[in-house]
Amino acid sequence: MNENSLVGRQVQGYQIVKKLGSGGYGTVYLGEKEDLGKTYQTAIKHIAMPDAEGYEAVLQDYGYDKAAAQEHFEKMVEGITSEINTLLNLSKKDNRYIVAYYDHDIQKSYNPLRFEIFMRMEYLTPLNRHIRQNGITLGEVLKLGFHMCDALTLCHNNGVMHRDIKEANIFINDSGNFKLGDFGVAKVAIETTKAGSIAGTASYMAPEIYHREPYDTSVDIYSLGIVLYKLLNHQRLPFMPEAPAAFTVDDKNLAETRRLRGDTPPLPLNAKNELGKIIVKACSVKEVRYTKAEELKAAMQQYLKTLTTSEYDRVVIEPTVGADEDNNSVEMDSVKSYAQTQGATMTMGAQSAEHITPPSQENPYAEKKPKKKKKLIKPLLIGIVLLAAGVGGYLVYAKLTDPVNQFQTAVMESNFTEAGLLYQKEIKSGGSGQMAETKEFLVTYAGDVRDKYYAEELAYEDALNQLQEMGKLGVVSSEELQPTISEVNEMRTSRAAYENAQGNIEVGDYASAIGELRKVIQSDTNYSQAQTQLADSIRSYKEEVFVQISEYETEQNYQDAIFELRAGLQVVPDDADFLEKIKDYEKKISDQIELEVAGVIQSANDAAANNGEYQSALEELRAVLKKYPNNEDLKYAIEDVETLYMDAVFAEADGLAEEGEHDEAVALLNDLKAEMSDKKPVTEKISQINELRPIDLSQVVVIDSKDYNYKPDLFTDSFGNSYDGRHYFDARVKGYAVFNLEGKYSNFSGTIVAHQSTASDSEMELAIYVDDKMIYSKTGFNKRTGAIDFSVDVRGATKLEIKSGKSAGYWDSNLSIVNARLSR
Repeated sequence: MNENSLVGRQVQGYQIVKKLGSGGYGTVYLGEKEDLGKTYQTAIKHIAMPDAEGYEAVLQDYGYDKAAAQEHFEKMVEGITSEINTLLNLSKKDNRYIVAYYDHDIQKSYNPLRFEIFMRMEYLTPLNRHIRQNGITLGEVLKLGFHMCDALTLCHNNGVMHRDIKEANIFINDSGNFKLGDFGVAKVAIETTKAGSIAGTASYMAPEIYHREPYDTSVDIYSLGIVLYKLLNHQRLPFMPEAPAAFTVDDKNLAETRRLRGDTPPLPLNAKNELGKIIVKACSVKEVRYTKAEELKAAMQQYLKTLTTSEYDRVVIEPTVGADEDNNSVEMDSVKSYAQTQGATMTMGAQSAEHITPPSQENPYAEKKPKKKKKLIKPLLIGIVLLAAGVGGYLVYAKLTDPVNQFQTAVMESNFTEAGLLYQKEIKSGGSGQMAETKEFLVTYAGDVRDKYYAEELAYEDALNQLQEMGKLGVVSSEELQPTISEVNEMRTSRAAYENAQGNIEVGDYASAIGELRKVIQSDTNYSQAQTQLADSIRSYKEEVFVQISEYETEQNYQDAIFELRAGLQVVPDDADFLEKIKDYEKKISDQIELEVAGVIQSANDAAANNGEYQSALEELRAVLKKYPNNEDLKYAIEDVETLYMDAVFAEADGLAEEGEHDEAVALLNDLKAEMSDKKPVTEKISQINELRPIDLSQVVVIDSKDYNYKPDLFTDSFGNSYDGRHYFDARVKGYAVFNLEGKYSNFSGTIVAHQSTASDSEMELAIYVDDKMIYSKTGFNKRTGAIDFSVDVRGATKLEIKSGKSAGYWDSNLSIVNARLSR
């Protein structure tokens, strides 16, 4: 069947307006119907199989055994009906966050083999289209998460895994509630705990499903986590390049590989906070993620308590300018639309049909009274009376034996077996007139059954049974009766909702009552009363909420009050009183925070500036900053205290360095570094202090020398003093050395000692030159003199020269300089 073949046709009284979407599993159409001046809309999902090519392929697989091929497609239809049964069962229990299911019809024909399935559900806006047209805020993302958690709780508590949670299967209604749809791959939970069952969409699939490992209902939590992640990550899956950077197919493949092997995703770009951690946990490996949807919802609700209105209303995805609101070419996974209509009467069916005639207020098959005759002349009157008596008797006899009348009587007495036999054996062979009359009666009587149910003169089970039995007679097709059955089913749902609401009201559960009363349709006699009760229930519910928050207000616990009000907005969306109160409480919270922060800053400043207690001041400020991470005043106060702290420690470190205690200065700076938010200035100061450390003369380049050598081994002088290394000069031959200072140093110091092998009476001399100018000399130095310290100014010098000599005494004359240090 051509995918647009239903457009323009009537299907069970509904005009098919357009195709909403199509995919591998059928086509969804928008149907409209006029009734009492109102237009109702529905979505009809149409699945037809097999096409010629598909049938030929299956037939070939079964060796052209037509019976086997037929059985194959019948099993496929059984598989498809799992979606129908799942939706039916869940919708009966609670359809607040599950796409409401109305009815279905399955058509079979065997020459040629063909199955057509029609499903009718509420008409909703797909999430993708809603985002394109309106964008989405952080608050809406949280609301979606709450509603989907409730939907999954309903599913999981009833033994159903959805297994295909993604944006394309989430919808939003006019009240702003998000709903989960498309249960095409849903299965009873126990069936999917075994390995080997792969179902769902790869981009949202939990790793254990992909790897054919045993899994449980937490796979739905994983997929929901991926949906929330995308919504808060500029619509990009985990591990993809950050928006707005371009990406390639390789990027997508790598991202999916990392996700499916169980890597932990980074925080989403629009939730680099506690919310991001919650979402990452939801879409982590099985051992880490939440096990129940209630756990994920509770975590998000706790986070909700911390949100301000401005953050709650922050747009995380902008609407798409010029978004196509009527894109019929998008596949069904992207644009599925189910129909929601209050009080709408929808139909299912495959064949084209005429409009069904509304039920008459008068039974056209009731026995009609004979018209009065005009008086005739007496002679004729007698004859006519005699004739009329004969004719009347004949007519009575004919009426009693007329199969159409007998058929009508049997139907009205619910004797459908007899009615069926009459139709098959007598009426069908009696000509088109009798068949038309029979069909007209049955259509009208079906309307009477509906009206009796509406008037509560007939129980639901009896009404439904009669309508179903009428469909089996073969007089009127199931498609023609389906609108009436749909109306009866919708009325039953409406009445059940009304009754549920009464019970809710009796026990004071006004939130549930509000949800039920909104299901009551306009054609229900309870509608007016339901609207009154709805208004009363909303007032009572709001009063309960305001009593609750008044207790919080007394305790100045405004954050919990806001949480209660936001929960109230899910029951009564966009309520002006709730919104105004939230705004008022947020102002009070802001004032509280401002006072608290001002007091902490004053206390920290006093501790730092007046008492030098920088660490305790920072601890106090940072503790409050954890509570209010976006408070700019606290951030500036921390910067000010850190600056004071850093200035004080830098000054102390400089003093230690001047005294030559460089290790102590660096240790002090390292302690400071651990306290600072910006560690770069401290790192630079440590480098500066290290550059001021003295260096041994051995580290300086030697330009020229004679009979000079640096010996790094342990050296002991004639008095038994030990030194690490020495600069050795042979005084006998006037040894010397010239060093390149490059203008880097300010002081040169050391100790002059004699070698043990030096003769006791040998007197030696040593001179120090800076840029060829002598600045120090020592003469008459001998073995008995002992160690002599020196310190000379070498600021700006480029060249240092040390010369030794022998002035008198024995030939053995060797002197050394130890602890030779150059300071900057």
